Amino acid sequence: MSTQAITSTPSAGLRNDFTALLGCRISIGAQALTVSDVGRWKTPGNALTHLVGLYVQSTGILVPGGSAVVDLSGGTVDTYVYASLLSPITLAAFTDYYLVAGETNLGDQWYNDEAATSTADLTIVSSAYNAGSWVELSPGETYSAPNFLYTIGGGGFIPTPYYYQQQIAGGSI
Repeated sequence: MSTQAITSTPSAGLRNDFTALLGCRISIGAQALTVSDVGRWKTPGNALTHLVGLYVQSTGILVPGGSAVVDLSGGTVDTYVYASLLSPITLAAFTDYYLVAGETNLGDQWYNDEAATSTADLTIVSSAYNAGSWVELSPGETYSAPNFLYTIGGGGFIPTPYYYQQQIAGGSI
């Protein structure tokens, strides 16, 4: 059975005045996590699609297979709406990632940064966004309310350091 990573309910002020990837930096604990789904909180009136993804913090590169489009035209208001990844991915133990949702100026409303809680398997390091480069802000907080579902342990695609070096250099694998 999958576990929801972010356990708190968003409640900060709503906004829709910025175009960026919005969310948080997370740190995975002592055990790898296999992610099957990503999601975003649906506020009243939300009806657009949002790319939700996981990026490796040290490189800023999207985890291969680590994103999906979440369609908020369906789902229940004031809950997370999820979309399955094409196949599960593994987030390595003792590694930091950005968990973010794509937001658009004058699009669906999203929550301003606020304190958030997670399961004991990961830590919310800080709120973060990318509007051209990664910026980290408030410790223990998140923007926009992205989330993911996971199980303990590996089993999904695990990118290696060589993979990321090739991606940075523009090479192919």
